[in-house]
Amino acid sequence: MLVAVYGNLIYDQIVTINDGMNIGNSNNAVISNNIGGIGNFYRAVLKSKLFDCRLVSCVGDDVAGRSIIANFRNDTKFNHYLMTIPNTKTSFAVNIVNKCSFQRTGFVDWGICSTYNLWYPVDANWHHLMYLDRMTINNIKEFSKYGVVSVDLCDSNNLESLFDKLQYVDYVFCSSDGINLHSKNIPYRKALIAHQPGFISVNYRDSGLEFKQTDVVGGLNVLGAGDMFSAFCVKSIVDHGKVDIELVHNSTRDLLIEQS
Repeated sequence: MLVAVYGNLIYDQIVTINDGMNIGNSNNAVISNNIGGIGNFYRAVLKSKLFDCRLVSCVGDDVAGRSIIANFRNDTKFNHYLMTIPNTKTSFAVNIVNKCSFQRTGFVDWGICSTYNLWYPVDANWHHLMYLDRMTINNIKEFSKYGVVSVDLCDSNNLESLFDKLQYVDYVFCSSDGINLHSKNIPYRKALIAHQPGFISVNYRDSGLEFKQTDVVGGLNVLGAGDMFSAFCVKSIVDHGKVDIELVHNSTRDLLIEQS
């Protein structure tokens, strides 16, 4: 199974606070750098050896962009589709992760990836798309001709404006609690898959809702958890024809523990 992943690559600076945040004072923290956006999805694939995966994205013509390209240039296993756009900047984010409260706060300086329409179908069996609102209806129609299509919905704002595109999507992943999971109005083809701390639900178009409460582990850096969850779901669907909720939850939790 070859999965192509389309979307932003963001240069992340991560500030991890272990003991709670004291507003107005200096706080002890661990500061690290990472490749965010679809890089989180790819990291889960790579570390857990889920399936063959190709990245389709672009970066700016700057130090951050060159650092991202260099990182993937060493990955000789896959043929990625990464483009550097001249005279532009790479998206840059600062993420504050509070392990005590499971909360994260992000500040993003959007670069070229937020506006540049690079997305076109590459040779793959499955196409996983981020930021559906930035794609045209013709983009989505084209993807649906070349294999399974899945998307990540980051929030429920203006969801109805995406209905014309969602009718061409097989699997919809969502981390927002603002979406009515029982709604039959959302025009996905096969399943709406939602995840929040404490529960996972899968609403199959043909067979109804499956719901499971999940354990919440304290002290984790949950940055990128949704993208990792999506990667494990894709693997489960490929292997079993459906989402094995227990397996997907445990796999995501174990990877989060490892990276924390």
